[in-house]
Amino acid sequence: MKEKIYVVLVTYEPNIETLNKCINSLVSQVKKIIIVDNTPLRCKELDFLNHKDIEIIYLNDNFGIAYAQNIGVKKALSENTDFVLFSDQDTIYGNDYIDKLLLCFNEYKNNKRIAAVAPVYRDINSMEIQPMVYFKNLRLLKTYDLEKCESVSHVISSGMLIPSNIFSKVGYLQEELFIDWVDTEWCWRALLLNYEILQTPKVIIEHEHGSYSKKLLGKNVPIHNNPMRNYYRLRNATYMLIHSDLNLAMKLNLLKRIRTMIPIHFLTTKNKNEEIIRIFKSLKDGMIKKLGK
Repeated sequence: MKEKIYVVLVTYEPNIETLNKCINSLVSQVKKIIIVDNTPLRCKELDFLNHKDIEIIYLNDNFGIAYAQNIGVKKALSENTDFVLFSDQDTIYGNDYIDKLLLCFNEYKNNKRIAAVAPVYRDINSMEIQPMVYFKNLRLLKTYDLEKCESVSHVISSGMLIPSNIFSKVGYLQEELFIDWVDTEWCWRALLLNYEILQTPKVIIEHEHGSYSKKLLGKNVPIHNNPMRNYYRLRNATYMLIHSDLNLAMKLNLLKRIRTMIPIHFLTTKNKNEEIIRIFKSLKDGMIKKLGK
């Protein structure tokens, strides 16, 4: 029996031409696409999408990625979907994308507790294949030995396929984070419940990691043009480090990321004075659990 798969696709001021390409690449592979629009005062161009098997939910404001994804997931679960696929608004998929993810899932479902299956990602800005990452001896390690499905520590949400019954066990996305670290937090929560996140190198999709890529200390580092993204990344990492029920390896990784983000944010921002204020506000808000938008 063919699996019933719903796509939850969150939009925010989308480029309609690119969004159409995204939809066209998925519509024949899934049962239904649920678009949850986070555009303030709604994206009216969505009314003219000429596709069947699409439902659009307008939120009429930006409530954050996690809130929008949860709305879509709950709608999909109410219609008894077997799997939920998360997608960004600008990702283009191959015509056998779903089949390849299901191949990985079915290969390991009898001997692994699978929370999600995801592709490997290529960063659009640097055009580099991103490594798989996994925890070992309290360290987060990377591997570029991309030959078979592997258990990893976390993946980004776009392209991630999740069995519908997992949400009742792991829970929904943490809405208070608003944006940034939402997918990682959910993956880590699954790991702590002894589920596994599988990543398959048989599928590669392109993803924009940051606004552009800059070489710092010999490494390509993703940089966000929007200073508020720096705020959310640092605030949420600080909150998770102090207040989330994570294991030692996860907390050590968060501490390392915080120590890395602070100088990168400062060095790559034009207005240094504003960035210093933003860094301190991010750290303070994370510490006192001032979350949301």
